[in-house]
Parts: sequence; structure tokens; C-alpha cells
Amino acid sequence: MRKRNIRRGGALVLAMSVFLMSVQYAVAQPQMQEVPFAQLPAWSAVQAQEGFKAWLHSCGHYHAHGAGIFGKRVPLQRWQRVCDRAKRTPISEAQRFFEEEFIAYALRLPHSAEGFMTGYYTPHVDASASRSAAYPYPIYRKPKTDALRTAYSRAQINAGALAGKGLELLWVNNEVDAFFLHIQGSGYARFADGTLRKLVFAGKNQHPYVAIGRQFVQEGVVDAKHMSMQWLKAWLHAHPQQARSVMERNPSYIFFDEASASEGIRGAAGTQLSPYHSVAVDPAYMDYGIPLYIDAQAMPKHGTHQAMAITQDTGSAIKGALRLDYYLGTSDEAEQIAGELKSPVRLFALLPRAMR
Repeated sequence: MRKRNIRRGGALVLAMSVFLMSVQYAVAQPQMQEVPFAQLPAWSAVQAQEGFKAWLHSCGHYHAHGAGIFGKRVPLQRWQRVCDRAKRTPISEAQRFFEEEFIAYALRLPHSAEGFMTGYYTPHVDASASRSAAYPYPIYRKPKTDALRTAYSRAQINAGALAGKGLELLWVNNEVDAFFLHIQGSGYARFADGTLRKLVFAGKNQHPYVAIGRQFVQEGVVDAKHMSMQWLKAWLHAHPQQARSVMERNPSYIFFDEASASEGIRGAAGTQLSPYHSVAVDPAYMDYGIPLYIDAQAMPKHGTHQAMAITQDTGSAIKGALRLDYYLGTSDEAEQIAGELKSPVRLFALLPRAMR
């Protein structure tokens, strides 16, 4: 996905009202402390089994230099060893597997034991293979030349900078929905005959991502506690004369490719994302394929929420050592929760033990 404009893939992920926390997470030096598994809130066989299934997607995808967090790198050989054992381990033994093969570390910043978590999802857009009055908005392929790919802003592309160059992948009926497809970094195009085509992140221009929701908060249009993806989407739909100029405040633009709709959504790591068990992180602090145990304090529809989630994605708005974007799937409920999720979160990383 995410990769993604915010995500992605991301974000992915809509960074609207989290700006006050983003700066402090980006500059503080993170810390990690070994803890027993018994200190992981609500740690259980079920939690281990669900995390185990998601983590297996990352086995075989570790880089030659291994993977780690906060500069603590675990060599590839140790990841390969635990992956080899995992492939021989019945899922019913997942809890024992993690407790025998991994060490849990509590993650924190000097000033706080909590990070911050938002959510993202995979949207659907109504589409057509050809342009018409009902489907006037293009979704573009990635241009082959650097000049075309990087030079133009969202406003210039909307004004036709790429029109007629054979880059139109398909056409959609709603410009606001197309904008949120860009934000999420991947999605499904839904055609009138019911067929689906998967759209995956192919690249972006080099203009920076600007969170228009953040600007609305700064300008006093809406209070931060009321800002959500749903609020912003509703505002854009309700103000069609202003919507395009507001969306063009974000000059970043995403290009897409098609992939088989039968395959799962993949993140920036190239591995399949698992709803409620994959997260986008800042790769400056965490490599892909790390099992994280999350303890969220304010999950919509859940209250507190614990789960194992694997670092498998990233996004340009996901910055900082303890900054997460939680993948929630493709359903209407996933969209609703993703739009509302802004939660403090405690994090625990699981890293393989030394070779024995």
C-alpha cells in the first residue's frame, strides 16, 4: 500500500488532528526495556495465535541485514531460524513458540511511556474504463519519466498537466472519493457490472504531503476533538464549489497500478496486510517484519484494545518512534473506525533470542 501518500501504503492514514504529538515523537530518543511476557496486557493464547498467522506473511521477506528497532538490529540468521521453527509449529502452540523464541521489550520515550495510533483502511471507488460525463475524474498510472512523475503538483495535474499522455488507468465518478483513495494509497475500483479491480500504490510526485484536516483545525474551522476523516469527507461533499481548491492545498499526488483483486492488500514491505494485525510505522525507527504487541487506550467501538500487529507498511505522515497507523481492512466498519481512531498506545516489541 501505503508506497502510500500517508500510508503507504498509507496512513497510510489520515493525519488530521495528530500534529501536536507528531513533532515530539519525531525528535525524542526512544528507549526499550526487556519485560516478561506476563507484563503484556491481556496476553493470551488467542492473541498469540492471531499474531502468529499475520507474522508468517513476513517470514521470507527479511532483508539481508536483518531487522530491528531503535538501532538494535537482529541478524538475518536469527530471523530465519525462528521462521523455520514457526513453519513447523502448530498454531495451537503459538503462545509457547513466542515465549520460547522471542524476548519482549517495552518501548517508550524519555517523557512518556505512550505512543500514538491512528487507523487506515482500503476504500472502494466507483469506476469506469472510459471517460464520460458520469465518470470524469482520472486515476493515473505512474509516468515513466522523472520529469512527468515529479514536476507537477495536485493542482497542476487536476488542471490537465498529464491529460492525453496515455496515463489514464480508469475514471471515477467522485473527486472526493478519489482524493481519499490517494490518502489511503490503495483500494478497489468497483465497476457497474460488479467486477472489482485492485489499485495499488505505484509512486508519487515529489511534492510534500499536507494534511488539510490539520489546517482546518489551525484555522478554527473545527475543534481538534471533532476532526475525523468522516467529518472532513462530509465537509468536502457539502461544499462542492470549494472542495477542489481545499484538496489542492495538499500538493502530493499518488499514481496507481492494477493487481489481481483476488490477492490481499500488500504494504510497503511487499507482504500481505492482515486487518487488526498489521501496522504502518516510521522505517527510520522500525524495520519491517517486527511483531509489536499493542495496548491501545481509546479504540472506537472497543474501548481498550490489545493485539499483536506486524510492522508491514509505512506512510509519509507516519513519523516518529512510537507513531503507528493500524490497518483495519476493507469494510464500512473499517472506514468508520479508521476515521475516528486517535488513541494513545503502549507498545512492546518482540525480537528473537540469541542463537542457542
